[in-house]
Amino acid sequence: MGSWVLLGYRLPREPSTPRITVWRKLKRLGVAQLSDGMVALPADARTREQLEWIAEEITGAGGDASIWLAQPATLGQERDLARRMAAARAEEYAAITAEAATSIHRIVSSRS
Repeated sequence: MGSWVLLGYRLPREPSTPRITVWRKLKRLGVAQLSDGMVALPADARTREQLEWIAEEITGAGGDASIWLAQPATLGQERDLARRMAAARAEEYAAITAEAATSIHRIVSSRS
């Protein structure tokens, strides 16, 4: 089984801008959402560094953040993490594909 880097965090509700910014950055990284305020990525130097930067941003905005290295207790749990990450990416790709199709349809329709 592989190692995972986890970020546990909590941000104040107000102002909402830091929470939104952090969530967008986490989404771009492709994290698996384990629970509210707990995300995971496969552990490597890049993902650990990225989550450390986000943790610093969280504490700078008045929140709490901690980084953990972990291994799932079972192969099934690791597969579940990987499945959740893949499902989230599939949703994002489907949204991008739908947006592209809509744009193409508008362009074709405007030329008719």
